[in-house]
Amino acid sequence: MAGLSRVFEKIGERAFWGVDAGIINLEGPISRTSIPDDYASKNLIFNFPPQAIEALKFLRVNAVSLANNHTANQGKQGLADTRNLLEEAGIKSIGGPGDRDIPKVGIFTGQDMNLIVIGVHTLYGPPDISDVIRQYKQDPENRILVFPHWGTEYKRTHNVYQEEMAHAWIDSGADLVIGAHPHVVQDVEVYKNKPIIYSLGNFVFDQNFSKETQEGLLIAGEFDSKGLMLFGLPIQAIKYQPTLMKGAKKQEVLRDLYKPLEKYIEHTPLGERLYFPL
Repeated sequence: MAGLSRVFEKIGERAFWGVDAGIINLEGPISRTSIPDDYASKNLIFNFPPQAIEALKFLRVNAVSLANNHTANQGKQGLADTRNLLEEAGIKSIGGPGDRDIPKVGIFTGQDMNLIVIGVHTLYGPPDISDVIRQYKQDPENRILVFPHWGTEYKRTHNVYQEEMAHAWIDSGADLVIGAHPHVVQDVEVYKNKPIIYSLGNFVFDQNFSKETQEGLLIAGEFDSKGLMLFGLPIQAIKYQPTLMKGAKKQEVLRDLYKPLEKYIEHTPLGERLYFPL
């Protein structure tokens, strides 16, 4: 295996294989340009080479969220280049760094229903996405996932602003909220029978200064006519390569994560799953 795809060789190309929606947060632009004049920050300026597209294709993701605080690091042209490169590769781009990007939702069509993914960047203030949620919720076949970039970095528990936003989105019709940004896995909550996973932690990131920043979650799920099934898949970075946890370590992470969700746990031959009835 060559190039940037080596980053994913331990987790393998089947992690997102065969799913209707395989989505990650892309924490930066993919651009050939140098640092632009229209981006004011002087530190933590990210830029991924075009070869990153091949790594995403190897992983078999079919969508990325651009709703975060680094996708504008190469300015307007860099963001446009990112969207164009993703589109050429057949990868959907969801949202963006600003409120004007909120309508750029991801739509995934299944056999009996559709998944609508709303990417939202909240770090510069709580955006109002209630109208967008209500618009798509008018179709009874639509299920709504909100994918926010939010929270306090390196904090294992969510803050009051995250909770207020998540509850408001669910009140407007969202079925599931899964967050990113804190660089560590945060706690989970259920509100009105709808799960909120406050932070997935890191997937691939160069933060090896703590155990917590080298751990993360993949969430596998399926909607049916009666509810939502979820599986938590803990991961650990080994020399910057995400690897699925196994055995006692996996069970320890899931036991802590699932503590507030005991009433939703079901035991199956494949292990414990969560089921949230409509």
